[in-house]
Amino acid sequence: MTLMTERGSLWCPIRRKYVADRPEERIRLRVIKDLQERGYPLSAMQVEYQVGEAGRFDLAVFTRSGDIWMLVECKQSFPGKSHADIAQLAQAQLRRYAQALEKRWKVCYLGIAIGERFYCLNHTSKKWEPEIPPYPA
Repeated sequence: MTLMTERGSLWCPIRRKYVADRPEERIRLRVIKDLQERGYPLSAMQVEYQVGEAGRFDLAVFTRSGDIWMLVECKQSFPGKSHADIAQLAQAQLRRYAQALEKRWKVCYLGIAIGERFYCLNHTSKKWEPEIPPYPA
């Protein structure tokens, strides 16, 4: 993946500015690029979206009608922690956020990016998807 850099910073196409070069930021930018390549419009994405008192998540993807299509939490790999452990923590975090949002929006998918891997949970069926779902028409 090619990232535009400037003096230790990375270009974020959503925020349209350079941001600090940190591991989780690199993961977020990779996810944004992957989603774009699958037809997700940049205009449907929002970074560090605040979820009331519950906190904020790394990336939100909205449908054209304004529902939340996907919430994504980006995590770096940690020595001594398995992807399963990290995914479980991220999943619990995303579910708290999704529950806080459900009073106002429908949430379709919860995504977890850990290093180079991406996991996607169908929030309605509670089943893991084999790949990232296409952006809704």
